[in-house]
Amino acid sequence: MKKATVNRWKGIVFLTLLFGFLFLALSRPISAEAATTEKCKVVFANSNGVVSNDTFRKWARTVTKGSYIQLPTVNRSGYKCVWVEKRGTKELKYATGRNVRITKNTKFCLRYYKLYTVRYYTMNGSKEYTSLREQGYQGQVLTFPLHPTATGYKFLGWSTSINGKTVKKEGDSLRVTGNMKFYMQMLLRKQRCGYAQYYFYAYRKMESCGYQFRKCNISGSKPEQCKYVSGLVTYQGKNNQS
Repeated sequence: MKKATVNRWKGIVFLTLLFGFLFLALSRPISAEAATTEKCKVVFANSNGVVSNDTFRKWARTVTKGSYIQLPTVNRSGYKCVWVEKRGTKELKYATGRNVRITKNTKFCLRYYKLYTVRYYTMNGSKEYTSLREQGYQGQVLTFPLHPTATGYKFLGWSTSINGKTVKKEGDSLRVTGNMKFYMQMLLRKQRCGYAQYYFYAYRKMESCGYQFRKCNISGSKPEQCKYVSGLVTYQGKNNQS
């Protein structure tokens, strides 16, 4: 009899605790985030921030917060098309067609930047390295390219003029200011011909291009006894040796 009474009270206590937990769980408020998925509005506009035509209106959408969208692809001949998002005083620029993560209501403004061409030439400017040609908009930062190899020459850098003395090395920053041209600057290295080693001395500038050199044995030959050879190189100092 006593054992049955004890078991009955244990059952009552268990049921009381169970109903208490269920009551607390059901009475807890459900958060808005759990009840519904938060949405973000994405708007597209012109450079002034105005939704100026039906194309911009058609691109607008509402997406789930944290999801990714692909920005509309826009092309215009001779221009770089960029979507700009303003965040306070900062501007974030995105290439058209890029995937972007949306975390809040966002407006993207379309801007057009005129493209300029950067070209690279041989030392005398007679030939362009077309494979190095680049385009960029004003203010865009590019980098100077790797130089083409030339046996027997030492690369000095890129200059804004033929025989220019100020050069930029490969990998240096280049800020686009308009259509730009750069010329390779090089020096002849010390050459070995057979078993005799020669230095090259600048003799006089030719009217056509480049310089005329005297090739001299380093054993002590006088310049006037040396043989003339021609080379398209930039003369930097009296003795062009490296």
